[in-house]
Amino acid sequence: MEHVDLAELRSAPRKVRKLDPVHIKEIAGAISALGFCVHAPIGKNNVVLDGVARIEAAKLLDLSRVLCLRIDLSLLEPPCCLLRLVAETRQAAVGHN
Repeated sequence: MEHVDLAELRSAPRKVRKLDPVHIKEIAGAISALGFCVHAPIGKNNVVLDGVARIEAAKLLDLSRVLCLRIDLSLLEPPCCLLRLVAETRQAAVGHN
């Protein structure tokens, strides 16, 4: 895990879902109250693999850096590697093992 400057993070070329501004504000409120608790997985060239809403909330709060987990996708076995990564990140975010 490492802290990465928000300015260095890149969006994935393909958007998986539309971001809801109300949801972004809710996340920003949680980050304000609790801190940036859940890392954002990033891949090659600092592309955000999951947690785009958290990154947008951090921008809304004028944070300069966020906690990221750098993932080398070439070491994972396709095609389900990204799905597994996202599932594990979601479980960690809600406290399930």
